[in-house]
Amino acid sequence: MSNKNKRNELHEKQLESLAKQLEGEVDSRLPQRRFRLSVFAPYVEGVTMDY
Repeated sequence: MSNKNKRNELHEKQLESLAKQLEGEVDSRLPQRRFRLSVFAPYVEGVTMDY
């Protein structure tokens, strides 16, 4: 059972880093630095988020 938990943790970490990568790519393509697309939040067009 602990083996399965470890695998889930690893999977979550991979997803997290992938999400960060994606976020970075989206960031670099957008003209506005303040415009951040959160992978975990539903995308709303024209909404800027301040982090």
